[in-house]
Amino acid sequence: MTERKKVRGPMGIIEAQINGEEWELESPSPDYVPGMGMGATKQATRWAWIGMQAEISNAIAEKSKRPAHRPKKDPLETMDAVRAFAAWRMCKNLRRILGKPDAKITTRELICLIQLVENEMGVDRRQQFFNRDDTTNEQSVSRGKNHLEIDADWNSKVCEELQAAFSQTT
Repeated sequence: MTERKKVRGPMGIIEAQINGEEWELESPSPDYVPGMGMGATKQATRWAWIGMQAEISNAIAEKSKRPAHRPKKDPLETMDAVRAFAAWRMCKNLRRILGKPDAKITTRELICLIQLVENEMGVDRRQQFFNRDDTTNEQSVSRGKNHLEIDADWNSKVCEELQAAFSQTT
């Protein structure tokens, strides 16, 4: 096995081809930096080498750097969407139980009913959807309604699809 000739540019490649030698490009080093002319001083080549190393280390650091912010959550996985989905299900079940598919039920009424059910079932306070002392429950449900595309009459194709998906997986 013959050792390949190290070439530094187009002229070296042509010379190796004419002589029928196997060749490979020389790797950058402190003595050789691709693109530096033959007349470049040792100092210029050295500074080009240092700059090249700095660019490589910056590129590696950029690739390995974590994003500066917290990754965004899927809007359907937020607590707002979970609360709105719970309110949507409560509304749907109430309408079914009452036999009135078009009954008007407010967000505040649904929140109170969910709180009552959670308290009667003995759900731990930390796991309840709605805290008694939280004044932003209605705002949270409103934001969730936007994510789940729930209209003023509590109708939502997104919630219907989620409900169908939940019943398939359980």
